[in-house]
Amino acid sequence: MRSPIELIKNSWKLFAKNWLLLAKFSLTSLGITLGFILLFGIIFGILSYMKLVPAMIVLGILAAFVIVVLSSFLGAAGLEMHKNIVLNTSVEIRGALKFGWHNKGKYFTTGLLTGLVMFAGMILLVIPGLIWAVQLTFVMAILAFEGKADSVAMGRSRELVKSRFWQTIGYLVVPTIVAIGVQIVASIIGGILQLPKGLVSSFSQLLQTLSSLPFIFYGYLLYQEYVAHPVETK
Repeated sequence: MRSPIELIKNSWKLFAKNWLLLAKFSLTSLGITLGFILLFGIIFGILSYMKLVPAMIVLGILAAFVIVVLSSFLGAAGLEMHKNIVLNTSVEIRGALKFGWHNKGKYFTTGLLTGLVMFAGMILLVIPGLIWAVQLTFVMAILAFEGKADSVAMGRSRELVKSRFWQTIGYLVVPTIVAIGVQIVASIIGGILQLPKGLVSSFSQLLQTLSSLPFIFYGYLLYQEYVAHPVETK
């Protein structure tokens, strides 16, 4: 299996090669979201002007529902974009959006179920929560690459992590260390330039966000490594 550093390098290469496409997809997603906000804002403003309180309440409930649908739709579309980039296949924003629309339900239920399981683990004890979080590392990658959702995707993720729990933690820790290193460097630079604390914090967050973007493919690449090198069980 490739080392974490090799996966990080490959993730950076994929990002460098496809950053413009990713930017276009982000702008498209932003446009769709802003269109929704503008539409509902106008309707809400009209209802508010007419003092139609019951209609405003109904609109608020409808808006909450649409937000859930919209986030699931764009999230699933993002998975398709990332998968195609990793597989080096034809990538089209329209195709990704079409995939996202048809798989928004799977994305929502899989994400919700995974989140509830990890939340339950955190409530019981921190340790079970962390264990389950590691076991469910590949749930979304499995949804993207294998089309499996909900408990099936969760079971598949546990199967991949089985017998190499600590190895998985090691792979997941490396990007975190890099992120912490970036934050330290930003603080040092801020100290050298004698910037105000608030500005140093903002600069650190901005640098950390920008440096984390190329890691969006890391989890997918790690998933591919685990699939390509399964653990032999007796």
